[in-house]
Amino acid sequence: MIILSTIGGIAIGGSDTQIFAKYGATKRFLLPIFYLMVCFFVLTRRIRKNFVISGYSRLILWGFVVSAWLSLLKSYVLPQQTLDLNFLFQGLLQIGGLVLFIYAGTFVVSFSENTSRLWIILASLISVATAIFDIGVSPFIMLYIPMSFFIIYCSRKLGKLPKILVSIIGFSCILFSVIRTLGYQSPSIAWVLELSSVALLCLSLYFKAIVRKFVYKSTTIIILILFPFTSLFKLLIGISPKGITDVTLLQRSFEASTVNHAIFKDPLSWLFGLGPGGYLNMTWAPDYRTLIGAGRNIQMVDDTHFLTSWILLKLGFFGLLVFLCLVVAALKSTFSVLTHTENVNEMDFLFSANLIGGLAIAITAGTNFFTNPLLGFSIGVMLARAKIMKSSFSS
Repeated sequence: MIILSTIGGIAIGGSDTQIFAKYGATKRFLLPIFYLMVCFFVLTRRIRKNFVISGYSRLILWGFVVSAWLSLLKSYVLPQQTLDLNFLFQGLLQIGGLVLFIYAGTFVVSFSENTSRLWIILASLISVATAIFDIGVSPFIMLYIPMSFFIIYCSRKLGKLPKILVSIIGFSCILFSVIRTLGYQSPSIAWVLELSSVALLCLSLYFKAIVRKFVYKSTTIIILILFPFTSLFKLLIGISPKGITDVTLLQRSFEASTVNHAIFKDPLSWLFGLGPGGYLNMTWAPDYRTLIGAGRNIQMVDDTHFLTSWILLKLGFFGLLVFLCLVVAALKSTFSVLTHTENVNEMDFLFSANLIGGLAIAITAGTNFFTNPLLGFSIGVMLARAKIMKSSFSS
């Protein structure tokens, strides 16, 4: 599925696609290479020997695959719109690509000092290069803040002068991202979510394990209680709160309400969505001028900004349930790894930061959840690390 979708996306992908976009060279050329490389990596592994995540997590991954094919079958059995092969290839590639990268991440279960040194160098280069060239390039936009905090956390093992220099680089990158964020409107919500969540994660690692566990649990409970009363929650379910005038926020709310209207037409669409190739008519979208300026066909848009709306559109409530199970399993594994020892391994922190930061920024930029290779890879790493640590602790 991945290989066929990649080839199909490259062959017929146009300027209106999200993954192989004409206006994004990194997505058009680098992502296909990433997908094929990881696909080759997975296919050449000894699956039974190396696959080390729990049965529950495996069930979730299978749930994503089954959900995609059931949704595709539903779109044939009960068609509501003309099937667009371009959108179909992109939808299958995003869903299958996520599962593929999670699967590949499960092979990363042990880290060494040399591995940490290489990642410190890589993180420095990525953070500085992203800040200098283009901090807004999607899907690599979400690498910036986690990598910068990773540099700061790693500096605790260095000498005094190197520690100061590395910290300056890390804080400079973060400060630069905040300054650049002020130039955006609604995307700043995602940046604030990522910045605050990764910052809290970094600070918590300087506490004892028992304190970290309390911080994670209390923060999760507070978020679950307060989130339904926030403006962001209303936007996610398609309600435009009073006082919201920003056109990009209104656009997201419009997309969410349009998705709700599209899938509630019949029970099968409510359950399985419009299929991986599903799309919306955005003719009356609030930011239609922006879409036209970007070369997008506003009458046929195959993605939505909010992650929950994207999943509902493509996979319905069945897919949304699988997604929520994946998020819960990933976060539970992450917190389990981070509270397992007093001194958290730098690599565990790196993948945890990418996982949590990636989830935060993907809320208002849904395709980033599927098109950032490191996010899916980090989920796989943490699922595997939690299984390994649990096994070693039990023995």
